[in-house]
Amino acid sequence: VLLEGTDFRWTGKVDAEEILSVAADRDPSLLGPNTIRAMLGEGDARRLAQMMSGANVLFPAFYKLLAHPMWSVRLGAMAAFEHLVEEDPKLAAAAAEKLWELYETATDDGVAGDALYLLGQTGRKDFAQRVRRAAESAQSPDVREAAADAADQLEAAG
Repeated sequence: VLLEGTDFRWTGKVDAEEILSVAADRDPSLLGPNTIRAMLGEGDARRLAQMMSGANVLFPAFYKLLAHPMWSVRLGAMAAFEHLVEEDPKLAAAAAEKLWELYETATDDGVAGDALYLLGQTGRKDFAQRVRRAAESAQSPDVREAAADAADQLEAAG
């Protein structure tokens, strides 16, 4: 389904309410997690990053994919975030608090480590000590390593 005059396109199983909502408001931040997941599955991580940059907001449903239990789904969302870091570093930096929240609420070590990895990409030096403390206290060796790497990256941020 294409929405004329916009950059919106849906494939696969489509939520009619979502299409109507996005069509009425022309607001891409209303895209649901299934639509965003389909975009990522089609290799549109860069386009998603551009859409979020253009709207000047990380879409709420995007955060759900960053916390998804399936690594392949998170990987697609992480690729979009990395494109966002290149495209709009200020918007990526604004996600730091939400990424920290994803880390703190993660029930899966993979989600926790990935949230810390992305936090390291934000360039937010003000999070370096918090992340360093996470590196010292994490139970999982993988999470400790991700936290230490992220803290190093944040401390080195220019």
